[in-house]
Amino acid sequence: ITLLVWNVQGTGNKHKINAIKEVVRMFKPTVLVLVETHMGGEHAVKLGSIIGYKGHSRVNAVGFSDGIWIYWYPDIISINPITEHQQYITIEVARNGELPRFFSAVYASTDPANRRELWHKLEQFARTNNHPWMLAGDFNKTRSLDERHGGDHNMARRCEKFNN
Repeated sequence: ITLLVWNVQGTGNKHKINAIKEVVRMFKPTVLVLVETHMGGEHAVKLGSIIGYKGHSRVNAVGFSDGIWIYWYPDIISINPITEHQQYITIEVARNGELPRFFSAVYASTDPANRRELWHKLEQFARTNNHPWMLAGDFNKTRSLDERHGGDHNMARRCEKFNN
């Protein structure tokens, strides 16, 4: 299974759609995750058709922010959405004859209170889950001060919560 996660920062223009088509053509991901789509609804369905994916799950954008879309090929893998939340989608992924595993696509809020809710929900899932689990996306957070260039360097405590 190949999985590609991309913070596209919007899917509403022709140039971005062409870029998405090119990335899919080049890398041929079994599962494609787009975060910060800035759109939802019919646009998500139409894009899936344009790039050739038959399966999809999504959390629509709120206004022109947020949005998480997951696309896949149902003839290759089975995906069962477990949780669809404004900041993440958790899916169960399985190929024929293999044990299922979990994947969470994340687009974390920039608001610290909302992000704390996300950490809490992910921690709850981790405690109750006994299958392999992968998380990827835009967490709007860094794991250590070494990952930052510029900005507020007085963040050691905030990095701690993310690392848990």
